[in-house]
Amino acid sequence: MVWTVAVSPDSTKVYIITNGAVKEIMVSSGGAAGTMTTLYSAQGGLTPPIGQQGTGIACNAQGTILYYASNSHSIATFSLSSSAATVIAGGGTAGFADATGSAALFDTPKGIGLSLDGLTLYVADSNNQRIRAVTLSTNAVTTHARRLRSVRCFGWRGRGGDIYCATRPGDER
Repeated sequence: MVWTVAVSPDSTKVYIITNGAVKEIMVSSGGAAGTMTTLYSAQGGLTPPIGQQGTGIACNAQGTILYYASNSHSIATFSLSSSAATVIAGGGTAGFADATGSAALFDTPKGIGLSLDGLTLYVADSNNQRIRAVTLSTNAVTTHARRLRSVRCFGWRGRGGDIYCATRPGDER
């Protein structure tokens, strides 16, 4: 089962997370899917785990996959060249704190979107009912929007644009 998908900024690759694996699909110039390569495959081999339900991804121009793991309440990067994960934000336990790196706390992240300039990662911090921003140069986490219920983001237009989130009607306060 495919849990989540991300497209490279140049639209030549699609990354999917499915059943404990990160896979890359090359896209032809005509838009047709091409070769699929497994970049990483192991159940729970990374901390936080990637490739399980409750994981979402984004990809930056440098070829780094940014991902969240809902159950570990953290945001991490996955290096395509070394197959290594690095936690960039979140302390691993549920909570709320705007801070830097592991001092920042999330409670069940449910969606991420990367700004067009690639400098900020937006996180739908579901149980805290907030949109959080991670400045990738410093790993500082700040609250971007608050008091949303049932938030799950699925896109970011960037440069003064909109964050697209799914909420139930009437949930905005």
